[in-house]
Amino acid sequence: MIQHVLRGFLLYLVYITCVGVAGAHTINIGGQTITLQTTCTSDHKLNVYDGTNTYCAEATTDTLTNTLHVMYNGTAYSICDGACGGAIEEWTMPAVPPKPVQLDNSCAYTPTANAYISTDGSQYFDTDESVSNDKEMAITAQLVNGASARLYGTVGSSCRYDLTVDAYGELQFRIGTSNYGTSVDGSDMESKHTWITRNHNSGPTKKNIYQDTENKKLTQMNSYKCSANNTILVLKNDWASVSSTNAGIKLYSFKIWDVNGTLIHDYYPVAARTVLKNCQSGGGDYTAPANCLYDAVTKQILLPGGPAAQPGY
Repeated sequence: MIQHVLRGFLLYLVYITCVGVAGAHTINIGGQTITLQTTCTSDHKLNVYDGTNTYCAEATTDTLTNTLHVMYNGTAYSICDGACGGAIEEWTMPAVPPKPVQLDNSCAYTPTANAYISTDGSQYFDTDESVSNDKEMAITAQLVNGASARLYGTVGSSCRYDLTVDAYGELQFRIGTSNYGTSVDGSDMESKHTWITRNHNSGPTKKNIYQDTENKKLTQMNSYKCSANNTILVLKNDWASVSSTNAGIKLYSFKIWDVNGTLIHDYYPVAARTVLKNCQSGGGDYTAPANCLYDAVTKQILLPGGPAAQPGY
């Protein structure tokens, strides 16, 4: 159990006030008053020093993790309550990603340069954006420990709309029911690339596939059967028929444009516990409960889902 020793900077986190008995202190957290103890052991979670004496909150078994908090009479109180957006509990991965979290339109979070979200091939995000043959996309990513990956797309039984790398090192963008591959050096897939699908000048039923600046392939739509229920999923890597070839993926960014060339989504990684200042409605802060994606256009947060631990950062 990590011991938090807070001295001169404690007032930035909690409000400490003296009570009637000389030398006694209380902490006001989330509307609750906790009386600090005067006998402290190494098991206590929070020590407070007033310049002369050390006071502490009791040590009790609790379920909160990765959150600065104290225990009192068996109840955990987050020190963030009323100060930094409330208690943040450990994120529990749902089977499917939840709907995007809408932040305030004034949110001006600046993404961390060169940051990436990493998955082992089972964690993914749902953009809640319906697939459409008129959209253009760019993903900056890197394959890790495997040969094949679905970088993004849908998994509908009759709708094929995704960008994949197969076990033979072929880069494919599928529209409709058929596969269209182009030979790509498989060993180069474990380098960081930007893969782009761009509408052909003859119309959005054809796509040019780029790896960085090189045009790799022209793909034509075939038997398109996607519906509004088929949304663009990011990093849902269940494409390969031989699961042992599935790669982990590092995602640096993902962008979507509409048919007019307007950028409608611009996703970047955000680490768990990151505080997005003044991004809640009404000007409050938003604290990311998990490693997630921030959309700089719509001011939304995409939270992960899947059958495993949350993605890395």
